[in-house]
Amino acid sequence: MVYIASDGAEGGDPGKVFRIVTNGNDDPGFWDISLFFDANKNDADSHQHINTALSVVVDDDDRFWVYFGTGRYWG
Repeated sequence: MVYIASDGAEGGDPGKVFRIVTNGNDDPGFWDISLFFDANKNDADSHQHINTALSVVVDDDDRFWVYFGTGRYWG
């Protein structure tokens, strides 16, 4: 499983995190891609970005947790 974020570069949609399930196959034609998180789903005009790298961890109960930031931290 792979998680990637869209930063809005090249005209893309900012604020989205996608999950890619490779199904154990090297051929992208067999991968499943789905929208995991959309920071702008409630306000399409907000242009909220994903501002930090994604980090994925697995807890003691084998649950995946995906951490990332959407806030601003620059002046």
